[in-house]
Amino acid sequence: YQINIDDRITLTGLLSSAGVRQILRNNGFSGNQYVRFFANAIDTRTRGIDAVANYTFSLGNFGQVRASAAYNYNKTTITHVADNPAQLANLGLTLFDRQTQGYFTVFTPRDKIILGLNWSKGPYSINAKETRYGSWTALANLVNGQPTADQSYGAKWITDLEVGYQVIPAMKLSFGAYNLFNTYPDKNTVPNTIGSSPYGSNSPFGAYGGYYYGRLSFDF
Repeated sequence: YQINIDDRITLTGLLSSAGVRQILRNNGFSGNQYVRFFANAIDTRTRGIDAVANYTFSLGNFGQVRASAAYNYNKTTITHVADNPAQLANLGLTLFDRQTQGYFTVFTPRDKIILGLNWSKGPYSINAKETRYGSWTALANLVNGQPTADQSYGAKWITDLEVGYQVIPAMKLSFGAYNLFNTYPDKNTVPNTIGSSPYGSNSPFGAYGGYYYGRLSFDF
């Protein structure tokens, strides 16, 4: 697939300069703030592939198994960035800095693999899923022309498991876990000075570890 988006809505980077501070003061602010705003200012192109396979087979007296596998790869590139609006054109600003552009190109994994097995026999069922999220990178703004605080977060495998029992046709009891083995993203290497999570905040599987549950569901 290929997806082209023109005039994509996105936030600018954090803007600050003598000119910005003066504009803020002229409008009743202290001038000590950073400014960012939404703009239809970036064109992107995403190219990728989705592949899915399913196969069901019988184990005779031991039940039935449905196996599945899925793979996704996509890459987003920025094809155009709009010029600064006239009001900001002479302030020496970069509306979409290196970090902001990185949110589109490298801030999410490019690939994902899902492997699943579902076993069932009579009222019993077991559903197991392994998901691999690829690596991703958080870009920093340049300091003296160098990317001093970029960080790459490694790929991770996440295991989900659910065991179910059909008590009656209209009621099912289940126990399970999302992220069974309590896997976390890589820790941030940038010093944490504001009390935020020590793990990569943009992790596609979250930064809160495992989640375990029991569920009783009814069909009406």
